[in-house]
Amino acid sequence: MSRFVRLEIHDPFVAFAATLRRLRPAIERAYYAAFAASDASNEALKDYRWSAFEEPMFPESVGW
Repeated sequence: MSRFVRLEIHDPFVAFAATLRRLRPAIERAYYAAFAASDASNEALKDYRWSAFEEPMFPESVGW
């Protein structure tokens, strides 16, 4: 037996994979929440554009 202790060097790729495995549910929730927020924002913007289009451009009090 050697009198030197062999230190175990951790592979950074293995550590990264372990971190991803541990955080995967949180990452998936954030991913789906971001797309849901984007869809809701697009829908609200579309509704706003349609409502602005339906309003008259000039008030009724202006006589043409």
